[in-house]
Amino acid sequence: MQSVAVSAPMPHASPAVPPTQISVKTSATPVVAEHQAGPVDEKKDKRRPGSDPPPKLPGPAVAVATVDVSDHAVAQQPVIRKEASQSTPREAADERYRKALTLIRAGQADRARALLEEALALSPEHVAARETLAALLSNAGRDQEAEKVLRIGRAVSPEHAWFALSLARLQAARGDTEGAVASLQSGMGGHGVDADYHATLAALLVQLKQYPDAVRQYEQALKMQPGPGTWWVGLGLALAAQGKNDEARSAYRRARMAGNLPDTLEEFVRAKLAD
Repeated sequence: MQSVAVSAPMPHASPAVPPTQISVKTSATPVVAEHQAGPVDEKKDKRRPGSDPPPKLPGPAVAVATVDVSDHAVAQQPVIRKEASQSTPREAADERYRKALTLIRAGQADRARALLEEALALSPEHVAARETLAALLSNAGRDQEAEKVLRIGRAVSPEHAWFALSLARLQAARGDTEGAVASLQSGMGGHGVDADYHATLAALLVQLKQYPDAVRQYEQALKMQPGPGTWWVGLGLALAAQGKNDEARSAYRRARMAGNLPDTLEEFVRAKLAD
């Protein structure tokens, strides 16, 4: 079987911190491939159908989160009013979180990280502060520290699926595919399990050659969000690997109909449909 890397898009944002200004970036990594993918040639693949398979496509850049630091977002954060009585740990954590967002907007990420760490020391279950801290650490190339923050998040807030997804993406980025699958499977019952979550798990399962499970996850993702052509290609690959060629061709046709395939993947699908 020809192999093409097909990965799920990165999450657009964490549930508690909507995206605007600051994107978290880590190294790109393929999450579906039968072996390690090389760099992508941006030029269109010129090979004729039936020739050697096209180069594998690397997966998307791993994004742990995006951080909203707009004026509106800061204004919407809970206002801490000073009272005569001593503030609770949660209120103190909220105050540090708000100040951290202001510092991020001012480009002072180091000071913001310190405040977020203080917030979590006061209130470990502060989801927004933990998401933002993990994002800033990953953005600074400190992925091991980001993983630690996310693992603690999984322990104190196991119902929050975003922690499992972000941890899995970092694990996949460093080559721990089995660990990434385990993280996603353990978070499956949490809040926030969406189409991206299922498609990311499906892509990793294809890499591990667990094709029946991959098909189920792709089908669930496409039921929730039928648009992404790359997911249809991933489904086609998983079906073809099981000898279900007619179903695979149907998935490839749906991928072309989506109209949003990268050029190299478009050539691959055209070649498969011409066979």
